Amino acid sequence: MKSGLLTLFAIASVASSASADVRTIDVPIEVSAPRGFAMRTVSATRTPNGTRFHGAVCRRSRSLAPTRLRVERIGANGQILASTSQSLSGLSVNQRHCQTFDLVTAWEVTPSDRFRVCAKRDATHCVAP
Repeated sequence: MKSGLLTLFAIASVASSASADVRTIDVPIEVSAPRGFAMRTVSATRTPNGTRFHGAVCRRSRSLAPTRLRVERIGANGQILASTSQSLSGLSVNQRHCQTFDLVTAWEVTPSDRFRVCAKRDATHCVAP
């Protein structure tokens, strides 16, 4: 299955929240989804306990839906430093719509980090650009 790749940069801004410790952070995020799906508005937010990734996976065709969401933390040398995943559901074949996600990690972001976020049907690594 060929994945479309789009590189997004999170917009640096303070999130409207009661806590001053929660803010969107400016980090490079590479996103990919299988043919017939798209990733939308993927961002990383610093929380008191780590980093939260938020976005949406959107159905654009009747293709078989992805069932896993994976986030990979990539170091300066391109090596995967850490990864986590969660199940993804709610993308019915009969409707064109988006399913939002929140994936929380305990990762502290460093200036050299970048991330990959992908929607897949298996637990393998995201496709590198």
